Amino acid sequence: MPKAKRSTARATSSADTDDVLMAEDDVEYKPNVSQELNDAEEQPHPAKKAKKAKKAGRGAAVQDFENGVLRALELQNFMNHTHLRIDFDPHVNFIIGKNGSGKSAIVNALIAGFGHRASATGRNTNSAKSLIKHGADYALISVHLANGGEDPWKADEFGDTIVAERRLERTGAGSYKLKDGPDGTARRSTHAEFAELCQHFNIQADNPCALLTQEHAKKFLHQGNEADRYRFFLQAANLESRQHDLLQTEQNVKHLKEKLERATEQMSEKEEIARKAQADYEGAKKLKEIQKQIDLHETMLGWALVSEKERELEQKQAAMRAAIEREQQAKDSTFEADEKRRDLEEELAIAEKKFQASSKELEQFGNKAQQHHERAKKALKEMRSAKKELDVLREQLEEKRQDAAHYASEYDNAMAAVEGTTNKREKELMRKVHTLEEQRNAADKSEKELAEHIHASKMAYNAAIEAWREAAAAFEAAQEEVAAKEQSLSAMKKSGFDRELMLHPSMKELLQRLEQRRGQFAAPPLGPLGLHMSVKPEFEATLGPAVEMAVGHKMMLTWIVSCKDDEIKLRSILKELPSLRNVPPLDNVTQVTIRKPEPRYTLIRDDPSKAAGAAGADGDETAAGGDAAEPAVKRERGRRSSAGASSLSDGALAAAPEAPTLIDAIEITCKTKADSDMVYNHLLDSCRAEFKLLFNDISTAERVTYASAQPQVEGVFAAQYGQPGRRFFRKGKTTGAETLRGSNGQKFTRDQASAKKQLEAELHAAKQEAQRLQHAASAADKARKEAEKKELGTRKGYEKAREILSQIEDQLTTLQSETVESSVMTEIQQFLTQRNAAQQAVETYEQMLAQGTQRYAEAEATFQPLKEKNTSNEEQHRQMAEHVAQMQAAVEKAQAPLTKSKHTMSQVRKVLSEAEKEKKQLEKECVERREYIASVIPMVEQTYGERIHDPQQRDVDTLKREKLALEAKQKKEEAKTGGKSIEALAKAAEIAAKLATEGRDGIEMVRQIGEKEEEAFKERKSHYRKEAKARGKMASSEFNRRLSRKNHAGELMFDHQNETLRLEVKRNSQDVDSAATQDARNLSGGERSFTTLAFELAMWEFCATPFRVLDEFDVFMDDTYRKQAVETLLELCDSQPGRQFLFITPQDMHPFLMQRLEEKSKRMPTITKMKDPRPKGAAA
Repeated sequence: MPKAKRSTARATSSADTDDVLMAEDDVEYKPNVSQELNDAEEQPHPAKKAKKAKKAGRGAAVQDFENGVLRALELQNFMNHTHLRIDFDPHVNFIIGKNGSGKSAIVNALIAGFGHRASATGRNTNSAKSLIKHGADYALISVHLANGGEDPWKADEFGDTIVAERRLERTGAGSYKLKDGPDGTARRSTHAEFAELCQHFNIQADNPCALLTQEHAKKFLHQGNEADRYRFFLQAANLESRQHDLLQTEQNVKHLKEKLERATEQMSEKEEIARKAQADYEGAKKLKEIQKQIDLHETMLGWALVSEKERELEQKQAAMRAAIEREQQAKDSTFEADEKRRDLEEELAIAEKKFQASSKELEQFGNKAQQHHERAKKALKEMRSAKKELDVLREQLEEKRQDAAHYASEYDNAMAAVEGTTNKREKELMRKVHTLEEQRNAADKSEKELAEHIHASKMAYNAAIEAWREAAAAFEAAQEEVAAKEQSLSAMKKSGFDRELMLHPSMKELLQRLEQRRGQFAAPPLGPLGLHMSVKPEFEATLGPAVEMAVGHKMMLTWIVSCKDDEIKLRSILKELPSLRNVPPLDNVTQVTIRKPEPRYTLIRDDPSKAAGAAGADGDETAAGGDAAEPAVKRERGRRSSAGASSLSDGALAAAPEAPTLIDAIEITCKTKADSDMVYNHLLDSCRAEFKLLFNDISTAERVTYASAQPQVEGVFAAQYGQPGRRFFRKGKTTGAETLRGSNGQKFTRDQASAKKQLEAELHAAKQEAQRLQHAASAADKARKEAEKKELGTRKGYEKAREILSQIEDQLTTLQSETVESSVMTEIQQFLTQRNAAQQAVETYEQMLAQGTQRYAEAEATFQPLKEKNTSNEEQHRQMAEHVAQMQAAVEKAQAPLTKSKHTMSQVRKVLSEAEKEKKQLEKECVERREYIASVIPMVEQTYGERIHDPQQRDVDTLKREKLALEAKQKKEEAKTGGKSIEALAKAAEIAAKLATEGRDGIEMVRQIGEKEEEAFKERKSHYRKEAKARGKMASSEFNRRLSRKNHAGELMFDHQNETLRLEVKRNSQDVDSAATQDARNLSGGERSFTTLAFELAMWEFCATPFRVLDEFDVFMDDTYRKQAVETLLELCDSQPGRQFLFITPQDMHPFLMQRLEEKSKRMPTITKMKDPRPKGAAA
């Protein structure tokens, strides 16, 4: 069995009777020091000494316990110890010895050694001098602390061990020192540095929970009341200092409030003094200011009359300026009204012209539509008549077929009856007669068919003659076109090519005048636009006429200016141009628009495949016909958003590939890019050039435009210059078309060479067309001759058929005369004649039915197109009528503003006349007042001196009243001042104001500090209460757990409001009927001591110090309780291997520790036995 560690005392001085305890069997704990300290003398303070050289040879062993653990304790002249040294185990230490052996001095030495007051030991003393051994002048406490673990304290100065020394003097204040190890040189320290050391290691030597002395155990646990126990809990849980801080803060807040109340009460008096002093000073200032104002009023009174007259003059002058401004405004209004009237007259003229043209077109179209309606009506009547005749012929044919069948049956029956009664010769004659009858019927049928052929040949011949005549007329017209082209080409070669004259005969003169007055404009006018546009070369040959027709003569004569003034100047120059006979004045046909420079619009074309897919999905003709889809287009207006711009992106624009838009076919030829961009944007805004498609084939134009999914698209067709064209358009879901007047010349042709080339191409095309028509006329003449020859052949066949029929009839007559005349033969002959007549009637009616059917079909075929065209005409007529109504509404709309403009013009002229009269009258009045003022000023200046202007411009009476009032006020203020100077009053007011301001600032500062302190106090108090409750619950749970080791149960009942703590203990936790007690006196000695131990250990849960000391924990315990207590303590020690525990008891712990060692094979704790006390009276 291992040998227990035992300490014995040895003398260190012959004069001393106290011993220093040393461990036996080399079990003494010695610090591992591997570095030697440099020798150094004591220094007054760490901050004042020079830096030491870096220490060498420090121990390399790893420290497996916390910093701050006690490694040794040395005492000199402390309590009953002359010289004592104890080396501690870093983990568990039992210090045993009889009462009076000096065990409790170890605990008191630790409390005092760390700088705490003597009252913290629990002894009835407040002086540290009472801890000095009787007869000695001083006491020295040296505490050796571990510093070799993680987070050492001042690692650059101290090594693995720090020695903290406190010297207690019987006379004097004592001192503090620190050493780097036992062999280090001591240096002076302070109580604050000792506190810093304790705070770093979390050493709580003054906390009874960390170092529980006998006196504290008796006071708080055995003898203490509920309030004392609660205070012990606060100390154990480190809450007492926080409670003290809270109380101090509460006192501070209360003090600040009282201070604030006192300062507020004193402030009213200060403010009253300041107010009175300021009022006196202000009164003195007012007195001085009043005298100054009186003097000023004296001077202003003299000049008041002059000022009144001057004010009257200024009012008249202001009125005159206003009159001049009104006159100018009236002139401007007159000019603007006149301009507006002319613009409205021009708009009205244009609207009336459009209305007349639309009305005329509607009338012409209505006449044509009415004619077509009559033709359709006649065709319907003919179709109904043919249908009626056809029904009658069907009924009659059925009747004739029935008659033919009846007569054939009668004839067959008669022939059968005669067959058995007549002789052979009669039979033969009858058969011949029958045969001839059949031949005659066939010949008669052939004759009728030939007669019909003759009629058809005659019709074909007449049609051939008509076709020949039409071809001849077309050929003659083509020859005339060729002659006209040749004449135009010859004229161009003689007279040259001038685009300016082609636009207008006065255009040259206008351009010359604009060049002469170029400097008068803010920016040079841009125009006419026709001179800045041309057809792109790739479209010139095929679409030149369509381009000019789509742009229009009106757009070609348009000018672009930068402002309204430039527009007025340009209009003025246009009016100056001389009029030409039979030519509209250029001023009437020219348009002027104001436009600022801006970036060119961006046209975005959608994917053609998507456009085609969209069109095909609607099932329109374009998609079904397989034509290529033109990309949809949208434009973005420069810097503006494209949301407001017109766009084709909503639906695909289906068009043939050879149908470009107008904007794609035009080339803009301005000199600068900015001008080109303006023209480009104007074409999009005013002409909608991105929506106009150009065609040179009218059928394609109509088909593509009508099939488009876009309601905005237009198709323009023109074949040649000078010839009418067509415009196709859509309005919603309806379509329409109108005829456009042809262009008179090649205004967009680039130059004479291009124009000549175009005319030569047109001449060549006209010659080819004439040659084609000539061939067509020859072919028609040849067809006419062949039709005539065919008709003659048909007539010859008809004559031959009539001759054959005549021969058959003669033979039939001869045979009939040879037959025997009898009633039977006569009857058979009648039946035969009736049968033949009936069969011939059937054939006739069948032919008539076929002819009637053909006539009905022809009538129906004629009527259906007429009907469809009639429906189309009605819709187009309705649209045109709506357009005419719109034009008429536009005329009426234009008439109303014009009438109003004329009325406005009359009013403006009247205002102008009144303004001119008013201005003349005011000019006269201003001259009169100016002369009067000039005569008065010298006299006033001589009387009153230099002039002073009154900023308020008061009259004489007002100034007199104010002067009297100032004099009365002056007397009143003189009585208030009491003869003091204004400087003295100002100084007094300044001092009083300063005191009042400082007082207010001080009050505000105190108020703010108080509010912050009170807010912080409330928050800290709330946190304090929460933490106290949480720790109380934890302590109660731990208390019950510790008691359960002896089958006891207990509860700590906290009253945090009244700050009390009651203990309740049950002896048997397994017995629900076991009585609980709250008075420790009801418990046995062992139970009371074990309960005390459980309470102390419960408090230990809050104390995270590196070492803990428990003095006489087993008092009153029997061996059973003591064993359980020791087991409890050692289990706690095992759970915290890095911390140190010192247990002090008068009992010998060897039996319990050895039993535990045998049972659990645990490490044997260090046991230090104190030397028995010397009996009184024994020799030293």
